[in-house]
Amino acid sequence: MSPEVTEDRTAPARVMYGCITCLMKSPSPIAYQAHKRYCEQPCFTCCCSVCNYKAESPETITIHISLVHVDVSQLIACTECGSHFKTQTGLKKHMEVKHRTNPTLKCPICGKVMYNKINLDGHVNKHKGLKPHVCLYCGKTFSYKQSLCAHEKLCTKSPRILGSGAS
Repeated sequence: MSPEVTEDRTAPARVMYGCITCLMKSPSPIAYQAHKRYCEQPCFTCCCSVCNYKAESPETITIHISLVHVDVSQLIACTECGSHFKTQTGLKKHMEVKHRTNPTLKCPICGKVMYNKINLDGHVNKHKGLKPHVCLYCGKTFSYKQSLCAHEKLCTKSPRILGSGAS
């Protein structure tokens, strides 16, 4: 669809690009094209039969259904809180983290009991003074991988934070 070019009679004679959706006008074709991408609604051609979620392709609907509308009878329920999981492994991880089952990991240095290997690794790194996890953006180091992940999401040197468009 080509931009609708109109003349604005209130301004000195110049070409204005007018949005037919919201009637916004711009003297710049580049600004008009950028506006058009955000203003016009995408053409939804497919609809989920369960919840009426709309998408542009049947593939997107298929993915939506597989992620959102899982057959609950095929899921494994947590006996403690009722959460559901697709796999036994998912349930096991949930039980270890949320309900503190299976505290079989002990720190070889101080004997502290840990509920998962990731926490144990970070704890041992602290004892040894190790900081093996390095921020890609600023070089700051961390004992725990989780600390690095949290830091990188907020690091002021990150292109995502600086607004360079990187994701």
